[in-house]
Parts: sequence; structure tokens; C-alpha cells
Amino acid sequence: MSLVILTIFVTSVSLNDLVVAQNQEFKKPTFEEIYQSYSFSDTANLAELVKYPEEDIKKESERLREKEKAEKLEIKTEQKKALAELKKGQKELKKNSDAIEKLRDKYTTTATVVENNKPRKDKRVDENALTNDLEYQVLSEERKNLECQVREWQVKSDKVVHEIKLEKVKTYYEVLKTQLDLLQKWPVALQKIEADKQSGKAAERKFANPENIGLRDLGFGEQSDDLKIWQSSEGKQFLEELKKKEYKDTAVKNYVVGLIKLVADNSDLKIPVDEKNIFIIDEDDVNAFAAPGGVWGINRGLLLNADNEAQLAGVKAHEIGHVTARHYHRMMKKAMMRQLMLLAVILITQNYWLYQGLGFGISLEMLGVSRAFEMEADTLGMQYLEKTGYDPMSFMSFFEKMGRDKGYVRQTSWFRTHPAFAERITNTLREYRYLTPKDNYVQNSSEFLEMQARLCVAKELEEADTAKRVEKQRRPSLTRGQQKKEEDADKQCGIQRTPPEQKNSPCNRPELSDFKDKVRAEVAAEKEKQEKVEEEPKPKLRRP
Repeated sequence: MSLVILTIFVTSVSLNDLVVAQNQEFKKPTFEEIYQSYSFSDTANLAELVKYPEEDIKKESERLREKEKAEKLEIKTEQKKALAELKKGQKELKKNSDAIEKLRDKYTTTATVVENNKPRKDKRVDENALTNDLEYQVLSEERKNLECQVREWQVKSDKVVHEIKLEKVKTYYEVLKTQLDLLQKWPVALQKIEADKQSGKAAERKFANPENIGLRDLGFGEQSDDLKIWQSSEGKQFLEELKKKEYKDTAVKNYVVGLIKLVADNSDLKIPVDEKNIFIIDEDDVNAFAAPGGVWGINRGLLLNADNEAQLAGVKAHEIGHVTARHYHRMMKKAMMRQLMLLAVILITQNYWLYQGLGFGISLEMLGVSRAFEMEADTLGMQYLEKTGYDPMSFMSFFEKMGRDKGYVRQTSWFRTHPAFAERITNTLREYRYLTPKDNYVQNSSEFLEMQARLCVAKELEEADTAKRVEKQRRPSLTRGQQKKEEDADKQCGIQRTPPEQKNSPCNRPELSDFKDKVRAEVAAEKEKQEKVEEEPKPKLRRP
């Protein structure tokens, strides 16, 4: 008996030691460590296990607010200084122009010229004498320097550039604040989720019963009605404009079509996915869109910047959610109601300027639907991802990645069309807890890596091929002439508008190396085959 008691005692002591050892191994992370190493999902898991005092979170929140404020002030001060320098440079340039004009007058002679028996005064400048004038030479050299200085300050003071910088800072700190919100609020939200599960309220939530995807009615009418949009002249014109911006690569297009069809087959989409209505846009911006009636667009930049196939599938699942929930149709319905309300105000007040000012400028924010619609698409997208076999959190992991990277140059289009993080992340994690997780989710595929490798190799070849670069520059554009002029002026003055992106280029990822070699070999073989065909003597035609 005493031996049994001793054994139990030794065992319990060993278990206690193990628990203590495990607790000692886990060191409560600082806020900075959380920002650097923890994802949103990791932060939520941490909040379930570790309690951070309210006072500490409040102090940290205030510190972040002050830091963000200081960074924004620095950007605004930088712009203010640039504008002051620009004004100063323009003033100096005007003085220089006036001095040159005065000197030009010194070498100008006026003569009377008769043409067709009609006299007129003709001013002539002795260009040789003017060019040889030492004062003119000094002023001309000074002008070149002033022009470059003014151009440089124009670039540095550009309003859009500073707006983008401010947007990046705002988005970055939103990510950090969201993590603080999760530490503070997620445990309470989790308790409610568990209570709703126990009481059955979870089954009454919007878009419940994800096990019935494809068979359930979301309650927003017939998706097929949205197909009528593309039968109109405006719809056809829109599709034609998209075709002009398409990235031409059959293999990349086939991959994207296959991925969209795969996710669509595991969604509530009731209309067919037509390959003709899927567009890969030849733009570096990280962006994607879905139009009602099943028109899908995805930028080349997004295809390259996704870390894995699950993230890319997540973006498309989110966009499919917009179509299945018929957000465009519902937005237009609300817009029409708002138009009627405005018309009533106009009829009562006879204020036609009000109609001019508001009636034609209705935005999603004015309608108050953008945030709600994005969260609906998040929820549906997660459900579609889970059914397809991808990690339901993949879309948010990509969203988080882009938000954290303040140095990412072309991220703004994405974040200007998608609302803030905190509420969306909580909504996403909530739906994640309602889903039944699988043991193994798909993260990546060789097809995905090969698709990215094709994009990278094509970019390499384009940069190396002068003829292709020139051809791209010759493409018709209303602004191309002015743009080329600005590029030439920047080059002459040694001005670089955006920092080089090669350092953080997604094409430098090690996992793409073998696939890029394979694609390069295919391209070289195809080129060799084409050259042989061109070298073969063509049969001479003989008269019968």
C-alpha cells in the first residue's frame, strides 16, 4: 500500500515538474514581440491563454497612437518643406528666365519686312552672338540646375505621393492596433461564441449551415438576373476595355480559370463560370474584383505577391462571395432609395444645387454598405475556402501580410477599396470557430509555383528585350506622350520617383528557383524551334 502511495506521489511530483517546466519555457511575449512574430490568429490564441492588464493595453494603445501621429506629422512636414523649396526654386527660375530674356533683347534687332505688298515688323535674334556671350552661358548652366531642382521638389511635394505614404502608415498601425484589440476583446467574444453554440443561436446567424453550400438560399434573389448587365451596350463596352488591358499568357490564364472554377464549384454560385469573362489585368497593383453576373478580374501584381495558392484562392473566394451575395444589386437598390429621398428633399426645398452636389456622387461609404458587404464576403469566402480544402484563414493572412508591409510600393489600390481591420478580423475569427476544422488543408501546389515562375521569367525577358520595351512604350495612350516626356526629364536630372522593388521582389523567393529554370528551358527550346523553322528554305513555287 505504501509503495502504491509512493508511486502516485512520485508520479504527481513528476507531472507537476513537467507543468512547471512547460510554464517556465513559455515566456509572456512583449507587445513588440507580438507585432513582429504573431499573426492575428496567433494573437487570438495567445489572448485565450494569457491575460494582459487593461492598463498595460491602454498605455500601449496610447503609445502607438502617438507614434503614428509622429510619423504622419513627419510626412506632412516633409511635404510642407518640399512645397516651400519648390516655391523658392520656381522664384529663382523666374529670375533666371527674366535675366535670359533681358540678355536676349540685347541681341535682338527689329526690321521692316514686306510680304505680298504687306509690311510687318520682324524681330530677329543673333543666336551666335547670344550663345557666345559669357553671361548667357553662365545663365544657361544655372537654368539647367534650377530646372532639375524644381523638378525634384515637384516630385517630393507631390500630393498623391504623400497621400500614399500617409495611407501606408495608417494601414500599418491599424494592424498593430487590431492585435491589441484581440488581446483585450477576443476572450469576451469567444465566451459569447461558445454560449451561442450551446444555446443553438449559432445556427441562426447569417449564412449558417455551411455544410449546405450550393443547396441553400442566401435570400438575395436570382443571380442569373445579373447576367442582363452584360447584354447592354455599356456592359459590352466595359468588357472590351478589360480585354485591352489583358495579360497575354495562355498557361497563366488556364491556371487562374481552373482555380476560380474549383472554388466556384464549392460555393453558392448558381451561374456558370465563363472563361471569356475572366481577365488577368496587366498591372503591378495588388488588386482583384468581381462584377455581378460573373465577371472576374485579377491583377498580375496580386498573382505574384500571394505567398501560396491558399492565399490566392482566399482572395477569389472573397470575390465570389460578393457575387453570390449580390452586393452590386443590393447597392443599386439602396442607391435608388437614396436618390428618391434626395428627390423628395429637392421637391420640398426647391434646392436643385443639392441634387447636383449629392445625387451624382453616391459612394459606398455614403450608402453605409461597404463595411457590411466586405464582412459578408469575408464570411462566405471562408466557408467556400473550407469546403474547397484550403485554410479558411488564408484570405485574412494575405490581407494581414499586405497591411504589415509599409515598404510595399503598390499596395494602395487594395486598401482604398477595402475597409479597416479590427471588426473584420473579429468577424473572421468568429466564423472560423463556428466551422469544423480539417486535419490537413492545402497550402500550395506546383501549378501555383509554376504560374508565378512564368510571370517572373516573362518579366525578366521583357526587361532584357529592348524591342519589347520600346513596343510597350509605343502602345496608344492619352497620357503616354506626357509620361515619356516626364520620364526623360527625370532620367536627365537623375530623379527616381519610387524606390527600387528588386530587393523585396516576390520573384526572388527560393521556392521559385527550380520552376524558373524549367520555364526558362521551355522558352529557350521554343525559341530554338522557331529559329529552325525560320531558317528552313521555303519551297519555290513553279508555274504549271
